Amino acid sequence: MLASVIRVVQSAFRNPLLACLIAVFLACGAVRAAEPAEAVTGGKSGAIDPGLKLADLSGKVHALAEWQGSPIVLVFLATECPVSNGYVPELQRLADQYASAGVAFLGVHSDPALKAEDAARHASEYAIKFPVLLDPEQRLAEAVNASVTPQAIVLTGDGAVVYRGAIDDRYSTTGKRRIEPRVRYLQNATDAVLQSREVSPAETKPFGCPLPRK
Repeated sequence: MLASVIRVVQSAFRNPLLACLIAVFLACGAVRAAEPAEAVTGGKSGAIDPGLKLADLSGKVHALAEWQGSPIVLVFLATECPVSNGYVPELQRLADQYASAGVAFLGVHSDPALKAEDAARHASEYAIKFPVLLDPEQRLAEAVNASVTPQAIVLTGDGAVVYRGAIDDRYSTTGKRRIEPRVRYLQNATDAVLQSREVSPAETKPFGCPLPRK
């Protein structure tokens, strides 16, 4: 991939050294975005502190304990990530589908630079109806080891992490986008929790944009 990037950049710049430096920078930045969703063996599990408090888009502070007792789906979002924005309709579909089963879908913005009003504007623009929490200090992201947007985390009613990763396999192993996914990882994991079954796979590689770091 790096060689092809270098050839493209060199065609646009007469200085070969400058072209190579720019190509390396672009290639390194593209590695994370090119990772496809795939099953990972030996997924990590654990539990998060139910007393962790985060503000919603209106400024109201919530503790995760408010939703304890029922399965929780955390979805890490980003306002400027096209992959994350492209998944919003599917996430809203799932939130609506599982609402009657008591599953809480919670969007999470862990961008330290994101303002509440911009997050609220984003939720309105993309018609996000499920609650969205702000995690500027990235305490929740670090607790569940989130690193990409969009990335889904499924918790049991007692706060144990049973799934972490991609929403589905919409993006192929070559990075191409399928019209329809073959495997709906998040939906399958949610069904397994509701039916008291083991979640498998417990972890997949999410495809998207790197989570901004503080």
